[in-house]
Parts: sequence; C-alpha cells; structure tokens
Amino acid sequence: MLSVGIDPGVNGAVAVRRYHDVPTSWEFYIMPTHGSGKGERRDVTLFALRDILKGILLDYHGLPRADLLVTIEKPPVIPGNHAVALASQHHNYGAILGMLAAWSVGYTEVSPQSWQKLILPDRPANKNLSQYQREKAGKAYTIAHVQKAYALKLPTGEKGKVHDGCADAVCLAD
Repeated sequence: MLSVGIDPGVNGAVAVRRYHDVPTSWEFYIMPTHGSGKGERRDVTLFALRDILKGILLDYHGLPRADLLVTIEKPPVIPGNHAVALASQHHNYGAILGMLAAWSVGYTEVSPQSWQKLILPDRPANKNLSQYQREKAGKAYTIAHVQKAYALKLPTGEKGKVHDGCADAVCLAD
C-alpha cells in the first residue's frame, strides 16, 4: 500500500510511505519551484509537480494504483497580510486537485488544525508569542516529532535547515 501526503505550499513537499516494504520505506519530493532570483517571487513548477505525482500515483498503464491513499493539506484561511502566500498555496492546491480528478485518484482533504491536533496532541500553544514566532516554534516542534517518532532523516534545504514541508507531508501520509 502507498500512503501519500501532500503539503501544497511553495515550501511544501510530497511524502510517500510504502507499507509493503519491511521496514516501511519513505520517499520525499520537495516542491519543484522556479523564480528564486533576488526579488522574484517563487512559484511551484506545475509541470514538474505533475510528473512527480504521475510517477507516484499511476501504474505503468496510466491508471491509478489500487493500493493508494492520498491526503492533501487544505490551505488555511488566515486574515491579515498573508494574501500573496495564501493565494499561491490555494492556486497549487487547486492545480493538484485538478490533476487528481483528471487521473480519477481519490483523496482526503485535511485542515492543518485537524491533522496537527491528531498527530501532535501535546504541541505547545505558545499564546504569548507573535504570529511569526508561533509559526517558527510550530515548525520546529513538527520536525522534532517526525525525526523522533519515525526515526527519519529529513532532507535539508539550501541553507542546511531541515525542510519543514517534508515534516508536514510525513504527518499527512501517516
């Protein structure tokens, strides 16, 4: 069986858990992006993402695999100055849903709050921190949980930091 978790953000990822292997094996695909030059806005390269998802979700006949469970994170609605980031995430989310529908692949949508409550029940609230500090602390907690609970070495980004989108995708695939 394959369990696929998709974090559709620009800093997101796709995690694939293969249950038929002993021990369970994981694969990670960091969201392919373009426009990373100075002053440019990064966007997901949808053609490259399509190729990644096609390789994971479809068999060699081009039909959806029978042993497939896909979970995608539903983008949050946050009031305030996150408009551009949220618009990009909703755009990616819609494109991925379109791909899944075109290939007749079933999926489950999960809000960030619901999967975090289920997978990370003792995550600290940090109510005295700013929004930015809460997000940063939440990402660090998720990464620490994934590395400890699953004994996984997550991919690192350009600056040597662990890719938090992969940690979210692992939690979604579980």
